[in-house]
Amino acid sequence: MGAVVASCLTLAACAGLVRLTPGHAQARQMMQRGQWDSARVLLEREVARNPQSYEAWYDLGSVRKELGDIEGMIHAYQAAEPGLSEDRRRALPQIYYVAWAELYNTTVELYNRIAESRDTAELEHALETVGKAIRVRPDAPENYDLEGRLFELRGDTARALQSYQRYITLLNPSVQLARRTGLALGISRDKVIDIFGAPQATRPSRTTTGDSMIVDRFVRGADTVYVSSYAKAQQGYRVEGWRVNPPTAWSADERFRYAPISLGPYIQTATIYYNRRDFDKALQALDPLATLTPADETVQNFRIQIYRDQGRLHDALRELTERAERDPTNKQTLASLGLVYLQLERYDDAIAEYEKVLQLDPTYDVALFNAAAALKNRAAQLQKEERERKERDPKYKENEQRYFPLLAKAAEYFDRYRQLPEHRNDLTALEHIVNIYETTRNKDRLRQIIAELEAMEPQYSTDARYWELLGGYYARNNQVDKAERAYKRADQARRRN
Repeated sequence: MGAVVASCLTLAACAGLVRLTPGHAQARQMMQRGQWDSARVLLEREVARNPQSYEAWYDLGSVRKELGDIEGMIHAYQAAEPGLSEDRRRALPQIYYVAWAELYNTTVELYNRIAESRDTAELEHALETVGKAIRVRPDAPENYDLEGRLFELRGDTARALQSYQRYITLLNPSVQLARRTGLALGISRDKVIDIFGAPQATRPSRTTTGDSMIVDRFVRGADTVYVSSYAKAQQGYRVEGWRVNPPTAWSADERFRYAPISLGPYIQTATIYYNRRDFDKALQALDPLATLTPADETVQNFRIQIYRDQGRLHDALRELTERAERDPTNKQTLASLGLVYLQLERYDDAIAEYEKVLQLDPTYDVALFNAAAALKNRAAQLQKEERERKERDPKYKENEQRYFPLLAKAAEYFDRYRQLPEHRNDLTALEHIVNIYETTRNKDRLRQIIAELEAMEPQYSTDARYWELLGGYYARNNQVDKAERAYKRADQARRRN
């Protein structure tokens, strides 16, 4: 009698003693020996003869799981469920969870190997494995993030979009809750408790690196919310994700599983549509991220880029102005705002924003270059006004002092830009400087810059643009032989390229 009980405990299959047919008993022996194929044959015969043998169906589910027949496993467990004891029925969700976790983790390992090696030999196996994970747990959002990444590795963006959209759909309740409550990625756990009150239950854990994780269960009205927070080495907990009303069929362990929210499906969806020039759908994909992660600069900059490509610069200006008001010392935001003003030809506003940036970081290369460009463009506007006025009134003498100081300031910023080691020989900056000194008739500085350019010949000897820059200067200064040589070298460089 004791041996039978021990056998049942080993198999985790018995809630009490059950009279087994000889075929079923033999199948159990095969299971204990790991002879899964033989056990499957015997159990399939058993359930064919006796469809009401719930214990046989249950064992068949276990065998099919070991053999990787996930659909068969699910079918067998579903057939077994009506006749199982209450303890067994309660155990089924955990069995499904463990099966799903094994499949999902295997797929993650396969994905990491493929992504690192760029060898796609295992790609179809990975897609097959994540497909099995989806069949076990179709409501687990992370399945579709992983599946979408695999389809992208295969170059199948249409299927990737379908997977990402499924992820986004499953996350929609989490987005809606965040909009109603102010919950967001990166906020402190204390802030979450301020929003929802004390958690009804909590499960802490630690990573292999010693960092801490915690999952809290909150109830707010009709919603049960599981919030996942992470803390690195003695730092406070920060929210990495949450689930709203996970399926009741899930086990308690699964509902309390640490589950970060991935931004990848949103960003990848937007990127795919952006590359297709479908800008409206790209913006639509990014919209939930304004709620999930309102301070994420990468997402915000992506939105601004789409607005620019659509020609919706005023929408970009509105968003950037709001961001600058919230965070007036964020140099990237101020620089982006300056760029939009630059593109709108509101040069005075652009200059003002870049001046703010350079007060925060005097060596910020983007701000130095764009501030110089804005000053030069504003000077060109004023120069045009002076020339048009002279055309209307031949007696009028152009007032160069309206724009010469702006050009001098632009030259200063271009020089500061070139003082940065990585931009020392930047041809674009040098071309602007040459133009400025020619306009302001600063012959001494112009000769110095041309001498610097001529000394760069070893670096730019095969660059057509370099020779055209020198050729233009020589031609404007009646250095005919040098101009002809430079233009000839430019033609040779173009033919080689």
